[in-house]
Amino acid sequence: MFLSKLIILVLIITLFQNCNENLVAPIRKKSTSHFLLPVKKGYYWEYKRLTPNIGSVDTALIYKNFSSFGISSNYNTPSRYFRWEVVDSIDIYLNGIIYPSFVFDFYFYDQNKYSNYNKPYWFVEDGIYHMGIFEKGIDTVFSKGLYIPASIPLNRPWNGSAVLRYDGKLTSKNVRERKCISKSEIIETLIGKYNCYVIYTREDEADDYTLYIDSYEYFTPNIGLVCKVEIEIDPGGEIPGYHGWWRIRYIYMMFNYSIN
Repeated sequence: MFLSKLIILVLIITLFQNCNENLVAPIRKKSTSHFLLPVKKGYYWEYKRLTPNIGSVDTALIYKNFSSFGISSNYNTPSRYFRWEVVDSIDIYLNGIIYPSFVFDFYFYDQNKYSNYNKPYWFVEDGIYHMGIFEKGIDTVFSKGLYIPASIPLNRPWNGSAVLRYDGKLTSKNVRERKCISKSEIIETLIGKYNCYVIYTREDEADDYTLYIDSYEYFTPNIGLVCKVEIEIDPGGEIPGYHGWWRIRYIYMMFNYSIN
């Protein structure tokens, strides 16, 4: 009889402890700013997206600086206009932790906000983190992966992630390489010259395992992203005598911004 009562008592205590554990409040992380990307709801950057027919069919790109793309005189190519805007702030709950994040929306001028994918970012003391991707009311993936560290090493890759649609589903995956390749490259945009940090990223092409997507993002401190170039590339090297190829996908050139 005593043993039965003892077992019941232990069960009651265990259930009580489990209830208390379930009632533990989640840890709330702090947020801060990053010198390369000012952030506040309502901030925006506007871009002209260019699609020049530039590349090479017999050799992969060897990047030295912005002029390596050969686009200085090609601003009158087919184009569309985009706005990259901080449209909201949300709390993202992952593994018992709340991450206060900012939602960035990238949309055409002829669209409404939330028409495309939205990407939340968490700004913290050690850098900017991707916190996932979502289509409002349709599909959502929340995950944490480093985008840009606070202390940016030169030509030393860091473990980064990217968020995209892959095989028909929104997903987060590690990039093959991400690093800062310059801290003082001057490029000329549609509204003047800017001194930039250049963040280079290589990731797998979602629909073709033989190709890579290389992106070059040009950030000016306290202003933000002033230009981005995306290229498709086959680096070659695996077959003797074959040197690969590359072509420009898009160029996003800033022509206006508001961070007041």
